Amino acid sequence: MDVLRSETLEKLPPEISAPNYDRKMVNPGIVHFGVGNFHRAHFAPLIDALLSEEDQKSWGISGVGFLPHDRVTRDNLRNQDHLYTLTMKHPDGIINTRVIGSILEMLYRPEECSEIVNRIASPSTQIVSMTITEGGYNIDQATGEFMLEDSGVESDLQNMEAPKSVFGVLCAGLRQRMSMNGTPISILSCDNMLGNGDIAKKAFITFASSWDKELANWMEANVSFPNSMVDRITPATNPGDVEQVSRYLGVQDACSVISEPFWQFIIEDKFAGERPDWERAGVQIVTDIHPYEATKLQLLNGSHQLLAHFGLLLELEYVHDALKNSHLARILMSFMVNEVEPTLPEAGDFDVPGYELEIRSRFGNAAIADTLQRIATNSSDRIQKFILPTIAKGLETGGAVDISGAVIGAWIWRISSGDPTGQIDTARDSLMPDIRITANGLTDFLNRRDMFGNLAENPVFHTVVGAAISRILDLGPEKYIETLASEANAIRRV
Repeated sequence: MDVLRSETLEKLPPEISAPNYDRKMVNPGIVHFGVGNFHRAHFAPLIDALLSEEDQKSWGISGVGFLPHDRVTRDNLRNQDHLYTLTMKHPDGIINTRVIGSILEMLYRPEECSEIVNRIASPSTQIVSMTITEGGYNIDQATGEFMLEDSGVESDLQNMEAPKSVFGVLCAGLRQRMSMNGTPISILSCDNMLGNGDIAKKAFITFASSWDKELANWMEANVSFPNSMVDRITPATNPGDVEQVSRYLGVQDACSVISEPFWQFIIEDKFAGERPDWERAGVQIVTDIHPYEATKLQLLNGSHQLLAHFGLLLELEYVHDALKNSHLARILMSFMVNEVEPTLPEAGDFDVPGYELEIRSRFGNAAIADTLQRIATNSSDRIQKFILPTIAKGLETGGAVDISGAVIGAWIWRISSGDPTGQIDTARDSLMPDIRITANGLTDFLNRRDMFGNLAENPVFHTVVGAAISRILDLGPEKYIETLASEANAIRRV
């Protein structure tokens, strides 16, 4: 079978949309760290849509990979002229597939570091965007500070001639930019964190200060870090998906991505230099993004964590399977309405009840076959960002936290029990030594400030989580979930 390339686009079925612009006329204006499935389903299609506009041809993407598996992605994309397909699966069975052409190149840090540095330094680059995961910013949960003692950070600071981390590579590019032209640039985090731009600023400027004070001062004056909120459920692409899409296309696409049709991108209006005309592609530009971030992260991502850990307790496989379970559906509704909603900031005319209904509808989309194990990956990072804020605010205001605390309990139980479902938290090895579950369910692990922040010293937090663990051990997962559902507070809205 032929491979998806520029010369094979004409072989695609007529209903497949492809770039309607001359890719040779597009210039790279964005460097993006982390060319994974989410980027290729969310940010890259946005830019692809903009490139069809005559005055937006300077926003092509130079992708950057740091991890071993990124080399495979780079090689596959190069073999396909950096073209790939995005397939959107609707709940009603409708499927839409389009070819994305906004990625012009992909560079792999271990082999092409100097090229990446040059790209960042180039005056044509106006934005460095990134999806490096919630845990990729090296921030201490207890202190909120960047961890300079991290081995990768220390190694880079001692050898900035060949940086390996995202911090070292970006700062090397920015220092070269400062010395060559000094033009302003924006760093745009697209990771699921409250205040992701503020966190990125803390991380990169702290690193720069430890390496080169002049660079740090220049960054303070010439580099902006807009906050953003991103949203599109993007499951892992499995071999069956690749085979199915390629058979439909009539050409091989090793980089195909599957997603839901829903898409949202909200960005803080804080750019140091030029930016794409985001609004033409449906991006919402706001002056205060915090209410939107908090609502999305605590409601959608928090609900994802709930379904993942409770669903895996029941040995379910998919998100839609968990939502079909009547007990989990009731627990989820009570979590949203009675625990998350009261902790959310005012979001103007944002329709929170409507958003909750939309989330449940999206979670029920069986067509995208999103696995609970994917949602549970890196849970030690995700729980910090998506569940702990609800608990902290609930305890502060005297609100309900039983279900939120039970999510923590289910997660700890899975780690401590060896995780019979096969999905181990990626930080399990560092967490296990401190997990001590006693007969009454309490665990010394809850004292870890690096994981739980100030909640580590809150006795109510210890009691709620400890009780959940104890009841899982006593009742067993199925009976525990049934009991938790029966105890869920009366739901105000259905």
